Amino acid sequence: MKLINIIGMMSCITLAYSADCSNAYGQCGGANFNGSTCCPSGFTCQYVNNWYSQCVPGSSTSNPIIKTTTTKTTKIQAPTSFSTSNQTFFPTAQKKVVLNSPILVKAGQVYDGLVVNGVWTSYGRGVTGQGDCKNVEGGSQDAVFRLESGATLKNVILGADSIEHVHCIGDGCTVENVWWDDVCEDALSLLGSKNTNAKFYLIGGGAKDGSDKIVQHNSAGSVYIKGFTVSNSGKLYRSCGNCKNGYQGQRHVYIENVNANSVGVLAGINTNYGDTATFTNVNANGGNVCYTYTGNNNGKEPSKTGSQCKGQSNCTCK
Repeated sequence: MKLINIIGMMSCITLAYSADCSNAYGQCGGANFNGSTCCPSGFTCQYVNNWYSQCVPGSSTSNPIIKTTTTKTTKIQAPTSFSTSNQTFFPTAQKKVVLNSPILVKAGQVYDGLVVNGVWTSYGRGVTGQGDCKNVEGGSQDAVFRLESGATLKNVILGADSIEHVHCIGDGCTVENVWWDDVCEDALSLLGSKNTNAKFYLIGGGAKDGSDKIVQHNSAGSVYIKGFTVSNSGKLYRSCGNCKNGYQGQRHVYIENVNANSVGVLAGINTNYGDTATFTNVNANGGNVCYTYTGNNNGKEPSKTGSQCKGQSNCTCK
């Protein structure tokens, strides 16, 4: 009887959550989004990309709710135009969490910051005084979240008070609608897998002020970056150029519907290992799209060999 009562109470809580409108600055639409598409008084549902719409201040009559739907195709419908002001859509944290150690999201589990906290929450490690982080090297103990194989992290903000942010430590993970306020070294690090069929997904969300890289791909497998915004950063993606331990071989990245402002290059790959980078509907806003390198496994700085896809929104770099 007690178990039945608990289940009933949990069902009521779930129904109440889905029936209410989204919170201020909360998500209100996007592909695979099953929550509420209405916003509180004084806010309207603003389209950000095909994976994310957000409740922002404004009249509901001036910015109608825009709903997106999923299709059976693996391609994402390109938005009509790209925003050139990425920071406009970054959610504002209403709560802050400072951790003493990383949060581990176990295999197959989902950590949804909006479900856990009810409001947009910034997570960090309380680290200060790192400057622009150009000479900072962090490790697994410095991460904010660690995701095992098949784990999902969604709807959180990563603050400026961390050296490392999110580590995927298995054969694939999903990071969805995650926003990095200020990237120190790497925003998302893919580590530990030698499985060439591993798949990593970075869907929606955005990052800014990354002194080095946003996505560091040290594992084997493929990375899919879709509907992402990035600004004032070195590289959106880098296939490891000098990994001494673990895996050092062919990697692939697929970058789709991405908007970049003041970014050194969208992707850096190692052509000697057979890496490829495929771009679909990307906007580098005059920046570089793909750099090629000769990678190594001795830890030395890899040599750059060329540049491809400059000025193109659809291209394959190899």
